[in-house]
Amino acid sequence: MGMTELSLRRLRLRHIELLDSFRTNSTVRAVAETLHLSQPAISKMVREIEETCGMELFIRSRRGMQPTAHGLILIRQAGHMIQHLRAADEQFKALEAGASGLLRIGSSSMTHELQPAIVELQRDFPGLLVRIRQARPRQLVADLLAGDLDCAVTSLPPDWLAEPEATQLTLETIAKDHLCVVVSRKHPLAMKKALDWRDLIGERWAVSELDGLTRQQLISVYLQRGLAPPTPSLESINHKTILEVVSLDPGLLGVLRWNQAQQDSALYGLKILPVGPPVPLPEISFIVPKYAAAEPAVVERLRAALLGHRPRAGSARQLAPGRNARTRSSS
Repeated sequence: MGMTELSLRRLRLRHIELLDSFRTNSTVRAVAETLHLSQPAISKMVREIEETCGMELFIRSRRGMQPTAHGLILIRQAGHMIQHLRAADEQFKALEAGASGLLRIGSSSMTHELQPAIVELQRDFPGLLVRIRQARPRQLVADLLAGDLDCAVTSLPPDWLAEPEATQLTLETIAKDHLCVVVSRKHPLAMKKALDWRDLIGERWAVSELDGLTRQQLISVYLQRGLAPPTPSLESINHKTILEVVSLDPGLLGVLRWNQAQQDSALYGLKILPVGPPVPLPEISFIVPKYAAAEPAVVERLRAALLGHRPRAGSARQLAPGRNARTRSSS
């Protein structure tokens, strides 16, 4: 038998917080420490929830309390409720500061499509505060699932798409991408009209850290050819650092995403080498949690801008009046 409307009304916020705590804690002791309550108090609250729902939600054993199938559903939904409340608190603070709304965007790097899309978004929603958080793709996914971000623009490793968490996100391809090598215009290879990956053996490299997507693909290129992967002279998570160092060192090769290189290489006086065959990278995607807490019209407008077309009729509307639009970035 499912929960009745009356039983739902009997659940209190403290019950929801308790259920949410079981997402990351498997013992009564751990939950009690998280909520700063005694273990008997936690056990009592669990019984209250079960009595209210009219079903067993946890199996007790010496190892602790294991949620039943019904318990897992309730824990998951409690997590979504807490996430929405936290998002509401951030929205309140943005409004109190004079903004008309808040959109929290995650990005592993500022892609070529994201900056103009944000400009379009703030043109349609004056006063909207855009908060950008830059992090690795897996961290962005964790932040999306935790309700700390409203959407993200990034690439996900193909193996991650098989993980259970992937079902909680909606992905839409923005752009395809491939591996790219940049050099100073003073580098001997800068004048070449065509190059093979074998031609780059013995060169000095500036690359991402070992778990970066571009680094992994570079290693794969050489291993598939039976060759030893390049030994880097510089490792950095920040593609701008790679661009800056390569611009200062005429003997260095930098490995980037095409999406990054075609946008920034000219600014640093660099040339993109014509290396083949092309090595594809995971597609750049617009990612939204299925239980999104953000204003739907704002998210839809950003999506439309990223995809290069106007939103569907009626999907964008004016938010409450506020001060000038602002964009805040955090790493």
